[in-house]
Amino acid sequence: MKHIAIIGAGYVGTSIGVLISSKFDVKLFDIDESKISLLKKNKSHLHEHGIQEWLRNKKLKLTACSEFSDAVLNAELCIICTPTNFDAKANSFDTTSVSSSIRKILKINHAAKIIIKSTIPIGYTNKMIKKTGHKAISFSPEFLREGYSMQDNLHPARIIISNNHPPTAKRFAKIMNQLVISSAPNIIYMAPAEAETVKLFANTYLAMRVSYFNELDNFAMNKGLNSKNLIDGISSDPRIGDIYKNPSFGFGGYCLPKDLSQLQANFGKIDHPLIGSIHKSNNSRIKSIALDILSKKLKSIGFYRLAMKKGSDNFRESSVLKVMHHLVKSKKVKKIYLYEPALTEAPFKDVELVSSVKDFNKKSQLIICNRSEKIFPKRKIYTRDIYNSDL
Repeated sequence: MKHIAIIGAGYVGTSIGVLISSKFDVKLFDIDESKISLLKKNKSHLHEHGIQEWLRNKKLKLTACSEFSDAVLNAELCIICTPTNFDAKANSFDTTSVSSSIRKILKINHAAKIIIKSTIPIGYTNKMIKKTGHKAISFSPEFLREGYSMQDNLHPARIIISNNHPPTAKRFAKIMNQLVISSAPNIIYMAPAEAETVKLFANTYLAMRVSYFNELDNFAMNKGLNSKNLIDGISSDPRIGDIYKNPSFGFGGYCLPKDLSQLQANFGKIDHPLIGSIHKSNNSRIKSIALDILSKKLKSIGFYRLAMKKGSDNFRESSVLKVMHHLVKSKKVKKIYLYEPALTEAPFKDVELVSSVKDFNKKSQLIICNRSEKIFPKRKIYTRDIYNSDL
């Protein structure tokens, strides 16, 4: 069998590349030489549960490539996992990397079947089929949690693939079916625009759920009620479920904010008062957390890490960073410290970056953590992490 090419070594591409290479020949390409260099040494830049262990301990058929043509030439299947950030000016995802990848694949290997895993606007797959004249392009949304992508790939709740080109869809489904270790997942075939819509609505629902429990937590804080008792009572109803219930400072990260924005853009003039209010709710939560911290009238406050989850180095659209910004703007805190090893300079001029945990603990009267940390005294920690979880 010919090899499978993966374009993009982010958490989606690296995870699926490592997984598929346990049984098939895989060539993984990325423009970032540092990522490729690490992969060649059986290491990864990602802080992912499972990926490092697989690279270190399993016999993988994985070749890391820094040349696009090396990965794509003679590949049977090309899986595109490049980033698509939301462009606020264009009011849409920036799909430049995906479009460029498709064009280059077809120039080098016109017979290749193409699967898009990158999150894209509704209608994009059909647009590219029409533009290129290449029918073997399918979309298969990923539903991976950052930090747990290997686990989610091994135990998928479902696999969704667009059925516009059955040979491509069935080939990809067959490959993924051979890799999962849970019972055979439900494979759902649908039109490309439907698969694209499912991805955006799924992440929007998760953002809405995060906001729901954060608003509940706001209510409890202001009424002097126990948030955990309320959430346990509500989430024990199987119709509501026991997931995504842990309060936080707000949602952020790679997926939820941008996917919500794209879905709103796709709604256009169609009424969407519920979905249209989710960003507003999230911003309100961030502001209320900042005001609660300010109400304590402390002289020195420390922020421990900017990432949304434990074990992550991602602080894109970080709610922690936005809380910090509110405090900086207020000018009511004399000293604001930040412990964030991923940074070499502070994000705001009135924030002091501290490199030692011991120093940080000593200087900070209150330590702000989106998720609980055991390395600091409980009396010093400010968090809304009721379940001491990183989910």
